[in-house]
Amino acid sequence: MVLEVGGIVGSYFPGHGTLIEETFLRGVTAGRIEERASLVLHLLEKRRIPTLASTRERISSCHDPVTLLHWVDEALTVTNAEELFDRFPEASRSTS
Repeated sequence: MVLEVGGIVGSYFPGHGTLIEETFLRGVTAGRIEERASLVLHLLEKRRIPTLASTRERISSCHDPVTLLHWVDEALTVTNAEELFDRFPEASRSTS
């Protein structure tokens, strides 16, 4: 049986809820988080907004998908990279 959840297509098998499935889903989530952080940095680069190494590290080390999605949106309009954190201050502390 093929199952689609949140845009991810997978198969439902008797091992549903097993450690193997949980590990797979964690990997998918980690991949999405990494992609969002890369997208924030890419947008800043394409907009030719200078980004300090410390700012790049702060973005890259964020593990909160909601924060990163917010930063993707903000990266489209900020005039400097540090504004990402000024406009959404609690997001800057959402790294874990």
